[in-house]
Amino acid sequence: MKKKIEAPPGLATPMRANGFDFEELERVSPAPLEDDPILMPLGALGEVSSVQDHAHIAKLKRKEKDINGFTKIPFGVTSDSGASDTVAPEEVFLDYPLEPSPGSRTNVWYVGAGGQRIKNQGQRQILILTKEKRLRWITVQVAKVKKLLGSVSKNNDYGQRVVYDLDESYIQDKKTGEKVNLEREKGVFKFDAWVVPYATVQTGQVKFRDSKGEVKVVRVNRAESFSRQG
Repeated sequence: MKKKIEAPPGLATPMRANGFDFEELERVSPAPLEDDPILMPLGALGEVSSVQDHAHIAKLKRKEKDINGFTKIPFGVTSDSGASDTVAPEEVFLDYPLEPSPGSRTNVWYVGAGGQRIKNQGQRQILILTKEKRLRWITVQVAKVKKLLGSVSKNNDYGQRVVYDLDESYIQDKKTGEKVNLEREKGVFKFDAWVVPYATVQTGQVKFRDSKGEVKVVRVNRAESFSRQG
């Protein structure tokens, strides 16, 4: 049976557990930036990427595919309550178009965990498959970060409840009740997901195996898929 999946908001755009010390912005040494930059926090989990970190960049570029041929997101999606935006490394999702974003147009720079300032380069709107075998749109800002940080505040903006708990942690769409389960790894909450190739998105439908092993075909409205900001 074919059904239609709409563009964002979808049940995926994540979070973080430690607060951001806004006084830290005053202690950051000024860097030569463009006029009147807007500084936005990435929180303590927002590690900044370095071109010298060849091993880490190699891991980001590694293509680990699932049974559907979708590529696993390197290091998963880290749920970050201290991140002002959902931000992805510049080395991933390269088949998806890089578009100007509200942040890139208004000269937004992020402040990383070590106080470094990194520029918002634009955004990509990508289609992912969660471990629960549900397709979801997610809008990511692109910057020099080490892993994909999911902003809890963006989850809330899209009507999603985020719960951290020893018994059960998840992101839940408050309208549908659907959940993306979070796993705790080294004290950080995250979820794994796989990216649908952009070439597949362009065909207008996505075929994959669900949690029961049955083949599902879902229509994707390409005209709407990149029309909304997230």
